[in-house]
Amino acid sequence: MGVLRVLPFLFPLMLACATADVSRAGTPPVPETPKASTPESAEPVDAEPEVPKEITLRQAAALALVQSPDLAAYTWEVRAAEARILQAGLRPNPELSLEIEDLRWNESASTRVEAFSIATDGLSYEREREGGLKPGLGTAETTISLSQVIELGGKRMHRVRLAETERDLVQWDYEAARIEVLSGVTRAFVELLGAQDRLRLQVELTAFAERVREVSAARVEAGQVSPLELTRAETELASMRIARDAAARVVEAARVRLAGAIGLREPNFDRAVGGMEDVATPPSFETLFAAVEKNPDLARWADEMDQRLAALELERARRVPDVTVAAGFRTAGLDTADSEAWSVGTDFNALSAGLRRSDTGLSRQRENSIVLGVSIPLPLRNRNQGAIREAEYLVEKAKAEREAAEVRVRSSLRAAYEDLQRAAETALRIRNEVMPGARSTFELTQEGYQQGKFGFLEVLDTQRTLFDVQRQYTDALIEYHAALTGVERLSGQPLSTLGGEPIEAEASSGENDEHP
Repeated sequence: MGVLRVLPFLFPLMLACATADVSRAGTPPVPETPKASTPESAEPVDAEPEVPKEITLRQAAALALVQSPDLAAYTWEVRAAEARILQAGLRPNPELSLEIEDLRWNESASTRVEAFSIATDGLSYEREREGGLKPGLGTAETTISLSQVIELGGKRMHRVRLAETERDLVQWDYEAARIEVLSGVTRAFVELLGAQDRLRLQVELTAFAERVREVSAARVEAGQVSPLELTRAETELASMRIARDAAARVVEAARVRLAGAIGLREPNFDRAVGGMEDVATPPSFETLFAAVEKNPDLARWADEMDQRLAALELERARRVPDVTVAAGFRTAGLDTADSEAWSVGTDFNALSAGLRRSDTGLSRQRENSIVLGVSIPLPLRNRNQGAIREAEYLVEKAKAEREAAEVRVRSSLRAAYEDLQRAAETALRIRNEVMPGARSTFELTQEGYQQGKFGFLEVLDTQRTLFDVQRQYTDALIEYHAALTGVERLSGQPLSTLGGEPIEAEASSGENDEHP
């Protein structure tokens, strides 16, 4: 069992690092800025990082925190939330407007006046014509004004508060995603360790089958046993080789899954290095139950409630109408107009005649004035009642969702805790009660077979029993660490910080052991 002796399993350490900020006053951690945002970087953004040939869990976790595309997406989402806070704090822009009135398309109608009069002092006849207004901007009234919306009711403050709470929620989502990535890396790493150990067992089993085949061939040649025993040994050897090749393919698939969990395009490492035999007795469920509040899925709901309340306050502030003030300059021009008149008459003593002509030009006369304005919407019908009521309902919905999330997390924690206890008990019983007897029986039978005391069937039976026990032990360890990962994910912190007591495995000098 050299490859699976001492387990310095690092997920508790990683989870502690990942959730270190969760316990500080309920403030979610802020993700780091993605490296891709540095345009001066000489290294291409999509370049694969250098990966060691023999990768440990700590190295895999560190790579995942840098390489995971899911986490990279969240870092940009947090930056987008910061930009929304900036936008929410901006005031409305002023508005510049230009208004032109009385813009004429055609010349207005001209007027003509004729007058004839008889008086005691004489006779007179007068005729007058006045031309119409010309088309264009001559008599247009032009107004240039600047208006500004003045927000009332604290709308800007409430918008900023709402954007800040949305930013906090994004950070909680990032924290949950980070822990989920680390959990996925841990599960994939354990699966690879298990697949490697199964392959090692299968290689040892194949090597033993080869030795049995050689001993059987020697005994047949010496005439000690029937050739049928050699045939059976060769059949068993062929079966072991097929199983060995299948186990190698399982290892390759596990490598690919671990590379995907890390965020690598290709599994650039050869094998995983670590152990799985550190098994701890879990703390009481009450202890885990009390610690579940640090789970990001629950811790985020405090900020979720703040976000819903901030949205409600913003909708209430929108009941207050905004005021628009405006100031401008207005000018009106007089178009060029012409008029002419002539008259003829007599005062019974002499004849008289006259001609008169006048015109008025735009350049010589304009009317200028200052314009001031204030507009306030009258909230007679629309007082934002529907939006306020919707926000109130969403607050109540958040309370119900928080309770549902708590029930869901605690129920999942109960199931994961039961799986953890069962897997820990199974692994310990196999290691302490079953493994020693199976190994001792196998060694005695193998020695007796070489001395001719046992037959091939006895050796084959004890051989399969031992390796079946070893596979069961490996499966139990994988199940244990998968359940451990689930419990730590749901409780929001490492099991070692909650009172779990490790049960040390027996010392081993296996070349693949990794010591703390």
